[in-house]
Amino acid sequence: MSNFLKIKAWLKTPDNYLLAITFIFLIVGIYFRFEAFEVVRITEWVTRDFDRAFHLFDGDYIPLAGSERNAGGRLLGPFLYFFLAIPLFFKYSYESIYAFNLILNIASLIFFFWLIKKYFGKVTGAFAAILLSVSIVHIDSAGFPINPTFIFPLIFIFLWLLFKIVIENQIKYFSWIFVTISLGIQMHFSLATYYLIPLVACLALKIKITKTEIVKTVLFSLLCFTPYLIYKFQFYEPEIKLTETFFNQGISLVSFLKTILLHDLFLRINQEMSIYGYYTIPNYIRILNYLFSIISFYGLIFLIVIHYRKNNFQKCKKEVLLILTFYIPALIYALSKPQNVWHFWYYFIFIIPMILIKARFLFNCIQKITNETLLKIASFSVVTFISFIALISLISFHKVSVGFAQIVRLESFSNPRNLTLVYSRLMSNLGLTPKEFFDSAFIEGDSVGSFKFLELAYDKQAVKRASLPTLKAVFILCRVGIS
Repeated sequence: MSNFLKIKAWLKTPDNYLLAITFIFLIVGIYFRFEAFEVVRITEWVTRDFDRAFHLFDGDYIPLAGSERNAGGRLLGPFLYFFLAIPLFFKYSYESIYAFNLILNIASLIFFFWLIKKYFGKVTGAFAAILLSVSIVHIDSAGFPINPTFIFPLIFIFLWLLFKIVIENQIKYFSWIFVTISLGIQMHFSLATYYLIPLVACLALKIKITKTEIVKTVLFSLLCFTPYLIYKFQFYEPEIKLTETFFNQGISLVSFLKTILLHDLFLRINQEMSIYGYYTIPNYIRILNYLFSIISFYGLIFLIVIHYRKNNFQKCKKEVLLILTFYIPALIYALSKPQNVWHFWYYFIFIIPMILIKARFLFNCIQKITNETLLKIASFSVVTFISFIALISLISFHKVSVGFAQIVRLESFSNPRNLTLVYSRLMSNLGLTPKEFFDSAFIEGDSVGSFKFLELAYDKQAVKRASLPTLKAVFILCRVGIS
């Protein structure tokens, strides 16, 4: 039999047919991640964390606390800086960290497909991989290496450990899931909402946690926070507010129902996040995503209720686990009401759980179809719907990416590959050293942000050839719009 006939025979199986489509989506998703990588964006928050990783790598000092928090104080440990220092062993540059982020992003996509396929089957794994491969938020993170971006790999590790505990009933992993969360909140505090997930899951599904694991969990977690405890003894921090609006709202029946039904959160993660406006995602696509999320979430809950009424609760423990993984952090957000929608990375923690809920819901919708032809039609219809949403979103993403690739944009969202050349030439033409340029140059009224970035861009030979006199201050105003 020829290879073509073998492939044709392989595709006759509905599961294999879906896996072939999944492979195509993965290729498309990886392509757009490389496109995002071509226009990496940096802000002062990115350079802040990168520079601390450089100082750690150089042996200048060992950070004891993490990034500054909007609510005051700093994150509860320096794990992010040790993590960012890894690629510096291969190349001492900003670009090596950008590449490290891209590699993690693509590796996470592949690992996610393997993980869900292993624990939930081919169909759920395929739908989950398809949804993640074209997720604008996850694609964008390949080109925006801000500190919350690096929680994605830890979320996948968290899920793997959670499945080990709940699905395989291997309680020996219980302490390690708390280590993962403890390290993750040193990258972004939002991951702290995951602490309750394994606890509630074990209680709901009657999984016994041994005293040994509880002791190990406490000790390992304290070990993770030891650097920050040392920091707290050495430095004074102002009063820290977990959230500006924690329980700071009137209580009524309507507000109570909105809270427990996650009304506001579904709107935010599907329609109101600034990233959708940033990539000009059409409003009707946001509405479709919103409806898809609502139907999938409550559809799975309805399925769980049916099984519970039939005394088959254990048969849907995977669905229960996925609902808890999303609902517990979401309810915490609904109660605390973090108001900063512009900081779309506050909602990174919901992207993967919601994708899993959608994938599992789709699986339950088509699993009872026994006719292979109808099953292929149903799978094709689902993929077509996802493809339509993905196509419109990716077209919008591509327009913005290409626009940034064609211009040098000297704003807070900038292309550092272009900026490296721009700053090098500016220092050369002005005859300024990195220190002089850092002290005297202002871009749109802001400082240039990172002394380390200037050092790496500095061309000593070019500066020696400069003929312009040193100036006390340099103001560069440049604003470019994209149509």
